[in-house]
Formats: sequence, structure tokens, C-alpha cells
Amino acid sequence: MKFITCVVPRENRSRFSIGQEAWAALADVDGFVAQTGGWSCGDDNLAVIVAFWESADAYESFVQEVHDVIFESNGQEGSFGETSVALFEDVFDVPGSSSSIREAALLGDFVRIADCHIERDRVDHFLDVQETFWKQGIGETAGMLGGVLARGRDDRLRYLVSTFWKSEDPHTRYRKGVFSSLRERAVPDSDCLSLSGTLVHVVPSWRVVSE
Repeated sequence: MKFITCVVPRENRSRFSIGQEAWAALADVDGFVAQTGGWSCGDDNLAVIVAFWESADAYESFVQEVHDVIFESNGQEGSFGETSVALFEDVFDVPGSSSSIREAALLGDFVRIADCHIERDRVDHFLDVQETFWKQGIGETAGMLGGVLARGRDDRLRYLVSTFWKSEDPHTRYRKGVFSSLRERAVPDSDCLSLSGTLVHVVPSWRVVSE
């Protein structure tokens, strides 16, 4: 999994967005699964993109052979400022109403990403809680299409929980409903050095899925 954030000045939003559509070329790249993204609900100058690959080898081949060709031709260069790019490895999928992460990315109009930095001696507990409480609780929520728990490739104490939702409304109902009871049982503050959440309104034209 690749997690990208870009700070885009307001005057460049249209240019950036049009350039993002050129990544549709990913659909034909070997090993590519899906990519989606949009604008952060909390900061409409922050673009958030997540992409999924079948393996690290497939991703590295893309970087070496294809990435620069697309980027140099899509007009995005110079349209954004501060950028963060991080790679993650799949720990387990979070089940939802979709049959795969590819389908969830294709159908989801809303994404939530929980970015967790875990205390070194609390990793086992964190993963157990994710498997025992969160995975089932979120997976049974109407409108949740699917998700992934992933571990940082470089920072092994960083985890992302990414979930895809049919729209913002079912996520809002989840936050007002089962979320509070799950949080009380899981007590995430005891595991996390830091925990931040990003909510994303997907731009449909940014979606790409494998052929």
C-alpha cells in the first residue's frame, strides 16, 4: 500500500486534479490493484491518495519503469507543495460488503484513514485488539465496503487502518453509533504514541482499478 498526501494551493487544485486523472494509465501496469483518493474533509488543500499493489516487487518495477513517464506527462509537476509518501505492507484485510479491496476502492465515495504510531511494547496488544474488536465491529457496519490494516515498510511501529465507505452518511452513523463502544473496549490510547484520522471525499475521476 502506498499512502500519499500533497498540499495543493487553492489556485492549483484544478490543474492537480486534471493531472491526477492521467494516472488512469496504472490500470494496465502488471501487479497494480487499485488507486483512489480525493480531498481531505478537514483541509480542502490537502490531496490524499492510496494505492494498492499485489507485491513489493510489482511496485518497485512500476517505479523503475513507468512512474516517471506518467508523472512527466501529466502536468502535475509544480502544482503542489509539501508531499508525504509512505509504503505499507498488508497485515490483514477488514471485511465489508465488497468482495475485494479492488471493488471497495472502485465503489467507495468516502475513505477513513487512521494513522497510528504504536508503543514498541504494545504492538501485540494493538494487533490483537484490531483483530478482536475493530475488525468485526467495523466489518458489520452497513455501508462499510472493506478495508486494510497495514504496517509501515520503513517504520515498523506505524500502522494505517484504511476503510472504504459507500458514502459519508454510513460513516457518520458508525461514528455516532458502534464506534464509541468499540473505542471504550479497545482503549487505543494505551497502545498509541500518536493517533490521527484523515477523512477523504473521493474524487471519482481519480479512481483507477486494474483491468
